[in-house]
Amino acid sequence: MQQVRVRAEYAAHAHFEDEEIIEDPAWLPGEIERAMEVIRTLPTETFAEHFREYYDAVRDHTGERIDDDVQSVDRVRKLIHISDENEFIGSSATTIQYTDKSGETQVTNQDVDEPAHADSHVVTLPPLTIERDDFEFPESFQALVVSNLMCQIRDIYLNMGEEPPTEYQVEGIGKTTTLHDGLVSRPDG
Repeated sequence: MQQVRVRAEYAAHAHFEDEEIIEDPAWLPGEIERAMEVIRTLPTETFAEHFREYYDAVRDHTGERIDDDVQSVDRVRKLIHISDENEFIGSSATTIQYTDKSGETQVTNQDVDEPAHADSHVVTLPPLTIERDDFEFPESFQALVVSNLMCQIRDIYLNMGEEPPTEYQVEGIGKTTTLHDGLVSRPDG
């Protein structure tokens, strides 16, 4: 039933272009494609400047960046901000979601300032074991961030009960919240 509701919302959003039926761009494939293209074409030096902290946090399994109360690091997130003209404006500080020793979910840097007149898109990865030869920073890691965005698009289609377009039938880490049947659940449903 959830798939039918989500698919109907997406169809209505596409049909009534003037109305924002789905307000969160994180659930619109076209919006994520915009972000993906911006990251894909971002100069390597600019990517390195904005994503070094994120790369280091993804490689940190111990929670050393947080405090001594960490049981496990669950997700590492970063917002990227793009203009209506699909230009990279900047990025947020890295946010780390972790489970503390009492079993509670905690998040660092929750108060993220978003620039006015910009669209924000989230890149989210779990902590990864990255050997030096696996993902050269910044080039290979930039490709991994683009892959995360591609997988998010894949997961949106799967969440609607549809087969993703061929270019998004990829393996990898996409959306973060899944239901018992493996489908992704939007935060409001």
